[in-house]
Amino acid sequence: MNDYIKPPALSTSFSESGESAKKRFENILNTKAKKTGVLAFVSILIIVGIIGVFIGFNANNHLYICKTFECSFELPESWAGKYETQERNNNIVYVYHKAIRKTYGEGTGLLFYIEMLEGDNLTHDDITDPGNRTIALQENGYTYVFGMPTDVQYPVWEGGDKDLADDYIKMSEDHDTIKKSIRRVANKRHTAVLIRDADIFDDAGEVIITLKKNDLVYVIYDQNDELYYVQNVVMSIPSIEGYMAKKLVSFDEDDYNNANYGHVLTGTIYKSPDENDIYRTDYTSVFHIIERQSEWTNVCLVGGDDEKWVKTSDISYELTPYNIDLTYTHLQREVDNGHQPWRLDPWQVAMDYAYNTLQKEGGQLKEGYKGLDSENESGIASIFTYTSTDGKEFYINLFQPIKKDNSGIWAVHTGSLIQNQIENVIPAHRQIIVNSGMSWKIHVTDRMNYKDNEYGDDFNLEQEAKKLGINISDYYEHDLEVFIYGVETAKYSSQQYTSSPYIFIFEDTNMIFYKDLEKQENERIARDIMITLHKHSNAD
Repeated sequence: MNDYIKPPALSTSFSESGESAKKRFENILNTKAKKTGVLAFVSILIIVGIIGVFIGFNANNHLYICKTFECSFELPESWAGKYETQERNNNIVYVYHKAIRKTYGEGTGLLFYIEMLEGDNLTHDDITDPGNRTIALQENGYTYVFGMPTDVQYPVWEGGDKDLADDYIKMSEDHDTIKKSIRRVANKRHTAVLIRDADIFDDAGEVIITLKKNDLVYVIYDQNDELYYVQNVVMSIPSIEGYMAKKLVSFDEDDYNNANYGHVLTGTIYKSPDENDIYRTDYTSVFHIIERQSEWTNVCLVGGDDEKWVKTSDISYELTPYNIDLTYTHLQREVDNGHQPWRLDPWQVAMDYAYNTLQKEGGQLKEGYKGLDSENESGIASIFTYTSTDGKEFYINLFQPIKKDNSGIWAVHTGSLIQNQIENVIPAHRQIIVNSGMSWKIHVTDRMNYKDNEYGDDFNLEQEAKKLGINISDYYEHDLEVFIYGVETAKYSSQQYTSSPYIFIFEDTNMIFYKDLEKQENERIARDIMITLHKHSNAD
């Protein structure tokens, strides 16, 4: 990263180049609807359980919520104990007749399946391969397909069990009702309990660590039918990521009653089993569970601060992965499944970013550094420099967001995404002044007037912003990153030396506003606005 721009550490992001990238890389995914699984990014430890509203839910039916993608559906009460499910690829669930599959093996007993595809404007022609498929639901960018077998799955063949065949046919009569019950709903359970001692191993099959029965692991993504890619409980850095056999873990709520780790929902830790004997009310870290005593649980805190107590009913077992941005997981899965292999090559990722995202032509791309990535604790960082035809330099800082080995995808670091957008809008003959930057993280509310402010008893943000040509009401309830930098005539310019402040406003990593403030008085106004918002809008 350019050593004169120092934005604060933000959540990582990446750029998808779509059609333009497809022209440059022959192995890019095709334009047909692709299968995907979506894991929502988890920023805090969340409450155990699923909260949702299901319209028209029959209390006598069983609500099935998928574990690996956002889908739920209802099964009739009469199906209880007679079916089993299998989820694959983070976007499909198969429902089988349990007894038929057990008796006659794989390839039999399939009742139906539900597949989630990207795109909510797909037509019947788009989803007919294989056959016997219909569209059940389209919303929020996704299409849910209801599919039935294209061959005979029940034992009507000679010597087959007629009772099982009749039961299969009877259950199939509920297909239309089940299809109508399909909803898009996320299962927030990503933490699994080990049902026995289990290994986490790397892509070469080497064991990294062995965990104990009742330990927890965070499932980062579904690798394939046999394996999850997981992270262990992080009570001390570094964390460990790797593969684990699916058959060794459970998402059954009852299994969490014996888990070895947990998190207190309210943050309240007690010195003893006494509600008045409070030790802390803001505890956010994972703790190790020593023993359970009815409504109280004895725990060991991070750092070995043991013999503290938590109300058993207040324990959550849902963990947050350490230093993992889940927005990258679907890209990693695509690569693991043989798509977009160019994402494993930092040079090609840098080229894609320079020529497609930055939309540069000509110029020169050079690799400047490759080594350990200190910001991400482990893995390799790779830094490239793109020099445009007019002499401007753009820094492309890459890192591996998920897997830290040769099978891990590369992505552009947030610092590069922000810095290069700033560089892009600055006139070609100008450059940012070294060490001139200021930055704030703010949340904009409709509160405009502030009393007893160090900038005056009657400080009105809306009026101050209008002096700069900014309508601050456009950003109500937005979380923003704001940067102010001094910009001067570039060294290679023949123009007379000039300097002025610029303001840049980002939402996530997208620049939504920038302006040449032109004079120091305007910079003071902008600075006062940002400091006031930062202090009073609960930005942190």
